[in-house]
Amino acid sequence: MRIVFYSFALILAACVSPSKMSDHACLKSPNLTYAKVGAGPVDYQCRRAEGQCEIGFIQSKHTPVQCEANPNCEYVTGSCYCPPKMQCVCGGGSPGQCRASVQDDKGST
Repeated sequence: MRIVFYSFALILAACVSPSKMSDHACLKSPNLTYAKVGAGPVDYQCRRAEGQCEIGFIQSKHTPVQCEANPNCEYVTGSCYCPPKMQCVCGGGSPGQCRASVQDDKGST
C-alpha cells in the first residue's frame, strides 16, 4: 500500500502545480517543499524542491539524521509548526526543513 501511495504521490507531484497540492500531499512528496513564506499564521507555500538537500527529503517522514547524512546539508527544526488537520498548542511556525549548510569564512559549519 505504501509503494502505491508513494508512486501516486510522485506522479501527482510531477503533473500538478505545487500551489494546487494540499498541505498534506506536499509534506509527503520527495519532490516538493512546504515552507513558511510570510508572517501570518497561514502564510505557507508548496513549491518544487530545489538542490541536493531538499530533493528527496520527505518532510513528514524523514529525520534530521537522514538530512544530515549528506555533509552539505543541515536540518532546521520547525518552530511551532502544526501539521494540517491537527490540534496543537501553538501553530503558524515553520515546518522542519533540510537545507544547504551555512558555512563560515573558514569553510566549517
